[in-house]
Amino acid sequence: MSIMNTLLTQVVTQVNRPGSLRARLQTQTHSIAQRYRGIEITASAETAGTFFILTELLTFFDQYHSGQLGLALEVWKRIFHWYGFVTE
Repeated sequence: MSIMNTLLTQVVTQVNRPGSLRARLQTQTHSIAQRYRGIEITASAETAGTFFILTELLTFFDQYHSGQLGLALEVWKRIFHWYGFVTE
């Protein structure tokens, strides 16, 4: 999971193009996220938290780059709410 975090941080803001490294990592990331949701993860809380934030950021930047700014903002708010950055 920490290796995936390292790879994702390098591509998360890029435009998602078919066949690109970002697209391939995103597919792999969603597979891993589905597998790990709801079960105990052996990675540290920091590593797992970073992974799931990066997963959400992939969605945010997909929506941002496609001009779906309202949806991107909702993802941004969700990230901040889930991870305790906003107390509202």
